[in-house]
Amino acid sequence: MKREIITISENGNIHIPTTTIWMSVCEVADLFGVLQN
Repeated sequence: MKREIITISENGNIHIPTTTIWMSVCEVADLFGVLQN
């Protein structure tokens, strides 16, 4: 399975690939810079 990456540019633009994205809870928390319990 090829992994696709969601990115946020320096000016706040979000790039979401058109393919299905599989992310763990840790990856989603890291993407948005939040802590998880």
